[in-house]
Amino acid sequence: MSQEQIALCANLNRNTIGQIERGETSPSVDTVQKIAKALGMTFGELTDISDINL
Repeated sequence: MSQEQIALCANLNRNTIGQIERGETSPSVDTVQKIAKALGMTFGELTDISDINL
C-alpha cells in the first residue's frame, strides 16, 4: 500500500505516515492501532518484534 492509501484508510494525514516511516516521529498507541487496522492487522501483529535479530 502507498502512504496515501494507508493514510486514507487510517484517517490520518499522509505526511504523518511519511514521518513515521522515516523515523522522524514516534506514533501514539492510537495511531499505531489505526495503521494496523488499515493494514488488516492487529496491534499485536504490527508491533511484534519477536523475530527481529538485535
